[in-house]
Amino acid sequence: MMKSMWIAVVATGLLGFANSQPRQIEFVPGQIVLTAKPGVLLTTVRQIASTVGAEAKPILCQDTYLLTLPAGGSDAAAMRQRTLTAVESLRAHQQVWLVRPNYLDRPLDTVPNDPRYPDQWALPMINAPQAWDIELGDAAVKVGVIDTNFRSTHPDMVGRYDTTLSRNFVAEPPDNNIDPGGGGSSHGTGVASVIVANANNGIGMAGLCWENVQVVAMKTNNNDGGLPFSNILQAYQHVNDNVAVIDAVNMSYGGFRPPDQQEEGFFQNWIQNGCVPVAAAGNDNTDSRSFQPAGSDRVITVAAVGPTMNKASYSNYGKIDLAAPGGDMQNALNQGVLVATPQGDYEFTQGTSFASPYVAAAVGLLRSAGVPRTVRRAPNGRDFPEAAVVLMETANSLGRRVPDPEFGSGLIDMFAGIKGAGAFCVIDAPINGRTFDTLRNRVTMHFGGTAPDLITITLNGNNLPTSEWQPLLVPDQQDPGRFDLSYVKQFSTGRQELSARVVSTVDPTVTASASTVFFVSPHKVIAGLDIFATPYGVPAAPEETLGVDFAMARWITDPQHPNGGFYARYFGDGEKDARASFAPPGTDVRPDGETIPTPPRGLGYFLSLNNDIVIQAMDPIELTQAYRIPLTPGWNMIGNPFPFDVDWNGCEVEIIGDGAIPQRLSLIQAADQGYVRLQIYRYLPFEGDYTWKTAPLGEMLRWSGHWVRALKACTLVVPPLASRSRSVAGRAAPSLSEGWAMRLTASTADRSSANVFIGASRQANDSIGREDVEKPPVWRSYLRVAVRSEDSRDWLAQDIRKMDSRRKTWIVEVSCDQPDADVSMNWSQELALPNGARLVIEDMLTGRKVSMTQESGYRFRMNGQTSRTFKVTAESMVRSRVMISDLSVAPSRARGSYDVRYNLTGSALVNVQVTTVSGQAVARLNSGSRSAGSNSVTWNGRNEAGIALPSGAYLVNVTAVTEEGETVRRVAPVVISR
Repeated sequence: MMKSMWIAVVATGLLGFANSQPRQIEFVPGQIVLTAKPGVLLTTVRQIASTVGAEAKPILCQDTYLLTLPAGGSDAAAMRQRTLTAVESLRAHQQVWLVRPNYLDRPLDTVPNDPRYPDQWALPMINAPQAWDIELGDAAVKVGVIDTNFRSTHPDMVGRYDTTLSRNFVAEPPDNNIDPGGGGSSHGTGVASVIVANANNGIGMAGLCWENVQVVAMKTNNNDGGLPFSNILQAYQHVNDNVAVIDAVNMSYGGFRPPDQQEEGFFQNWIQNGCVPVAAAGNDNTDSRSFQPAGSDRVITVAAVGPTMNKASYSNYGKIDLAAPGGDMQNALNQGVLVATPQGDYEFTQGTSFASPYVAAAVGLLRSAGVPRTVRRAPNGRDFPEAAVVLMETANSLGRRVPDPEFGSGLIDMFAGIKGAGAFCVIDAPINGRTFDTLRNRVTMHFGGTAPDLITITLNGNNLPTSEWQPLLVPDQQDPGRFDLSYVKQFSTGRQELSARVVSTVDPTVTASASTVFFVSPHKVIAGLDIFATPYGVPAAPEETLGVDFAMARWITDPQHPNGGFYARYFGDGEKDARASFAPPGTDVRPDGETIPTPPRGLGYFLSLNNDIVIQAMDPIELTQAYRIPLTPGWNMIGNPFPFDVDWNGCEVEIIGDGAIPQRLSLIQAADQGYVRLQIYRYLPFEGDYTWKTAPLGEMLRWSGHWVRALKACTLVVPPLASRSRSVAGRAAPSLSEGWAMRLTASTADRSSANVFIGASRQANDSIGREDVEKPPVWRSYLRVAVRSEDSRDWLAQDIRKMDSRRKTWIVEVSCDQPDADVSMNWSQELALPNGARLVIEDMLTGRKVSMTQESGYRFRMNGQTSRTFKVTAESMVRSRVMISDLSVAPSRARGSYDVRYNLTGSALVNVQVTTVSGQAVARLNSGSRSAGSNSVTWNGRNEAGIALPSGAYLVNVTAVTEEGETVRRVAPVVISR
């Protein structure tokens, strides 16, 4: 049976040509896509949505919701503006990770052309017939196509849709009806036909994947209008859930919109799991970097060529990885790409939408030929699954210098790709470009289409003896030409280049090679004080690693101790407490699934060095196992157990649930259930102070110790997943979306403490809550500012109170290990104080008070003491808004006089004045403090000189001013008749 080739289709047709005018982002007016932070409940999301008057409903994408604003009679322009305003308002909520309009991505093809002409010039152009002599497709291969809709009953597509995995995301709940909602065109049908139209069946056209390969169709619209981003996200989630069986995903849509973090995260996960994201470049003859998803670095972006192999007139350029036939019908209809229509026949069309599926199908053909899903560095400098890399390595450059801004690596060549796939070589480890702390490192390689005696491995240009590695080759039981190699090898320090080359057993002219350049270097520990951790096994006695010129301490939690714990100390030339050694008794830090503890991995230590030292570890650690760190109630000094940064939010917390059954929680879930706090702390050596990040932000830094606070006994589970970024800022920032916050800073001649905040928020309360941050214990050489918690013995780095009109008081302590130090204490507003708020700081030793709104600092000397206490008082944090109501002017019993009556909602200084209608003052009745409630004054109808005013219209103005300076004014008319 012939194997069929398969391509993930992307619909990108001709929308227009280059345009220098700014493009308006398209979205569905009145609809918003909101992604909440992990652990946020639906009820909370609905409360957040209600703040902008929207209704929220979950969609089938993790933590993501579609918000709909009420119509309210708004026209399209007004609703568009209401939507953008609501998006900005929603971004202010702490529980929200991402919020954006429901973008409307467009299929990128032109109106279908007629009459049909059956000449598929595209297939010979990419050497498909020669490739079919070797491979036609495999039933295990699947290509995902996210598009408008699909005609499942087209006679040339029978059996080519995976009816189990295909989904209709227009329906609620989603179902398997992928067909169009009405008549007319179907962009998805044309795209899918490029990939899997049945070939050699006597009718219609041939897809690149001739037989067997199936399309996982994901419908996002009933017609060929825009693709709502909410439906696209559900399709992305569906791919995520089935990424193990989907080999490529075709995205023939896009729009001029900003990159989306959630979308990028999906693409990255697909790549890591061996699935290739393929996107059409767009049809505006402009730079594709501003066009999403094509502009993403995590997709293979495909440009279009016409029958002459020149760039199609409409095809975007700039960020391009590959080119494929997309048609160019400027001169003739039959210069377009032939596709299937929903009516059961065929037509010519053009667009990068139909170039992209050729690349997706090519991935499917290579996967059918046995190319693995392993990931490696591609010629474009980014990591992609092997099939995508082979397509770039074997592309026809068309005589251009690669990478080319119009064609990337070039036009796909199916025959060259299949031949290249006949013999392959992949090096997974050591990872290219990485620096390793250990001398011994694991080597992992994969070979295909070859034999052991046709494999050569070199290190720094010298052949490695076959006796070292050949006996360790493991043959694939299903494919005798495939071999895996994995073993631990010792390297020298410095730059290392490891290469491998294989020769095909079928065609000796076909070879494949791979190389990795990496570095072996000991880790340097800088002199000074820091929190240290090692990811490797070292001798239990620290002096064997650190020498004798060091001091080390580790926090021991003890609920009976006045401070909640104490420091165990270990000195190179003095006291040696085993609890501060590299093998402290009773610690159960270990790899997940193992039973033997492996300290000091997972533990943190304060380490003081007078000189730099280097640590050269010998043996690598297993990088596929998570690591378990038990946490006791109170402060825990932990260490990163891996030689790379790890995302803090990726860690889990294991608890013992009902029935003594272990249960894994996310950090946020564990915090909600009262097991841990969300902060991870690190020490700033040059400042002698702590900083922190709050999940979902933050990282565990390599070779670094951290503080974590637990509220109940549990186990932190650290995943072996490298963080993609590192937070470099030393200064913490208050994580408030509203309210006010003041930063407190203390500094001496050689150190500072700047990460302390007080403030108020409507979402906070006056007891310790999610907005508050405790401060870890200090060790030697310190300057510390901290706030005393009112309901515990802990010191806080951030104390946020309930924002109301009541007086708030904070007790602040500045402590220092230099009793005679001159200290400068300063403050600054991180979030602005409300109008009328008064903050006063009082030195409890001298009684001196300073206005924190009028001054920015206070200097003092420690005077032989190690601590100094201050009291900060805040008043009128919420303005008591005064209002004037029921203002009336009526004739009084006295002839010619008038009674002026009004109500006040609060005490204020009131002034009543009579003016002409033009604003000229004629009488000032009284001024002074008035209480809340009913007030009145009588006017005798005369001016300031006591002369009766002539008949006419006049205005009575009542103005009230509060103590905070808030001013309100009301006016009432009065007519004098003489």
